[in-house]
Amino acid sequence: MRKMLEERFHLPVSFENDGRLAALAEAELGALRGIESGYVLVIGTGIGGAFVKNGKVENGYHGYGGQISLYLVDDIRKQKLNAIFSAHNGMPGFLAHAAEELGEREITGEAFMAMVKEGNLKAAVLLDEYMDAFTNVLFSLQMLLDPQRFVIGGGISADTLFMETMQRKYEEIYEMFGITVPHADIVSCKYRNTSNIIGALALYYKEH
Repeated sequence: MRKMLEERFHLPVSFENDGRLAALAEAELGALRGIESGYVLVIGTGIGGAFVKNGKVENGYHGYGGQISLYLVDDIRKQKLNAIFSAHNGMPGFLAHAAEELGEREITGEAFMAMVKEGNLKAAVLLDEYMDAFTNVLFSLQMLLDPQRFVIGGGISADTLFMETMQRKYEEIYEMFGITVPHADIVSCKYRNTSNIIGALALYYKEH
């Protein structure tokens, strides 16, 4: 693909997964700068993911390192592609489910969070259920990789209540063990929705 684009446009080209680009921006300039190890999750149409160690985005042996979007949270033999993490916790799937449960034709992330803040109990329960599933995956990542910090991206990460709920539900897991287990803190991407664009520019400068 890189070669084809370079021949077509007569320009040097950089090419990378958008989740890894967001992680690169946060490692170079943002919430992971100076952090030994961290994991970036970008909540959008799916869920982009990337693991950063010592400032370097880890790609893995086959180039699939960090691809949390395909992490199985259910039985794929029974649920097919509905069993993957992005189907459960990507915004389009969640908001479609929330709209159905709340009796709405459709709903945006902003409108959903407004309902939670206004005291809609059904919306609050839906948010808690979403965070239960999301933080279960964070816990699995913590046990596998032991990152120092989780960095959450995507437009919804700008919502303070959304992030506070994630932190609360994540801490609940550790409280259930009854012992002290050191674990990562959770913060929003410094560059929000533009992390992947800034990461693309950073990669281009590195390569060219």
